Amino acid sequence: INVTGLSQELLQSTTAVSLPEGFPEVELRNILFTAAPKSGYVRVSGQTSVKWGFNGLNLNVEHFGFERSEGKIGARILVDLTIPDVVTIRLTAEKIATTGGGWEFRGNTGQQIEIKKLIQALDPKAVLPPALEGVTVENLAVSFNTNSKTVTFHCQGTIPLGAEGPMLACTVDIAMDGTSKKATLGGTLTVG
Repeated sequence: INVTGLSQELLQSTTAVSLPEGFPEVELRNILFTAAPKSGYVRVSGQTSVKWGFNGLNLNVEHFGFERSEGKIGARILVDLTIPDVVTIRLTAEKIATTGGGWEFRGNTGQQIEIKKLIQALDPKAVLPPALEGVTVENLAVSFNTNSKTVTFHCQGTIPLGAEGPMLACTVDIAMDGTSKKATLGGTLTVG
């Protein structure tokens, strides 16, 4: 069932919850439909597998749902972001009519990733500082907002300073807004 048009009609009929700009037509399978006509409650959700290009990222929409209850409207989208040869990250976003701004997608990997592969996948022209060669990060968090079009990657890891030296706890933040990329490196030296 193609629910994109139906959801836009239901989501925007009483309040302003709009789907993200450029959101693809969604056809659901394994649909869950719930309705209580007396109260006006309606919920539709299901699985899908449709590609969505957003700000240079290739996303795969896995789940889409919306509901209307007591005049309140909300929607939920679940997507997978694949960074080729590096990692796939599951991101979720929920939007209710009372919140302004765009859809805020968030997710993290919970696994180790080689920082060199990540940075080169995001920006093949980037020059990696020698100190980061071979460094892995413990977790990669990703967020993006469909209104501001800003995509942020945040990760943490440790870098040994010499064979028996102290550890440098480091953070790497990469922000992309569609026209530019900005990387920020930070850290704390822990001796002992």
